[in-house]
Amino acid sequence: MGTSFYSQALIPVRAAVIMLGLCTLPTIAVRIMPFGDSITAGEDEYGAYRADLYAMLDSAGIVLDYVGSQNSGPSRLPDRDHEGHWSWRIGDLAGMAGEWVVRYRPDVVLLMAGTNDMFGPDSMDTIVARLDSLVGTIFELRPNALVFLSSIPPIPYESVELRVEEFNDGIRELVRRRSKKRADIVFADNHAALTVDDLADGLHPSNEGYHKMAVVWYE
Repeated sequence: MGTSFYSQALIPVRAAVIMLGLCTLPTIAVRIMPFGDSITAGEDEYGAYRADLYAMLDSAGIVLDYVGSQNSGPSRLPDRDHEGHWSWRIGDLAGMAGEWVVRYRPDVVLLMAGTNDMFGPDSMDTIVARLDSLVGTIFELRPNALVFLSSIPPIPYESVELRVEEFNDGIRELVRRRSKKRADIVFADNHAALTVDDLADGLHPSNEGYHKMAVVWYE
């Protein structure tokens, strides 16, 4: 992971260079916003992927600060702030994104959204366009942020999974198109890392599934 961040006095550089630099700047915390729906929020006893990711980054010597208006997770998670919202669709998140980005000033955004949209009537073009607009809002208000945009996990219903795969292809294309203009958007393929066996209830990952997600974000 990495980011170009902090102030105009610091020259923005690419992700790998920044993270190497963080190891020598232990007093500077990178502000990370886990952003999405209930898959980001998780259950209190596990804390979604956020607990394992925190432990991985901390062990790597990276000083981090999770940011967001929500606060939940297990006691083993030192920082429980996030922006994960149960049952929210992309449009719901987009309606609040501007306020949250301005308030919490994330350096890194871990964005996974769209699972709830898969069960709605909207066309895939409409759903992807909403996600693109959400990403645009983040960059407009936080130009030096680094956005990791994730595919969504599989869903064990064939007709819905077909929409999931089409949506994830749209996400990949969105990142490809935007990355031609700027190097600070990265595709994170959590769909490829998980199978339906990694789902606890047919929708939300199990603890093992969340661990796999943490590895994807970390790498």
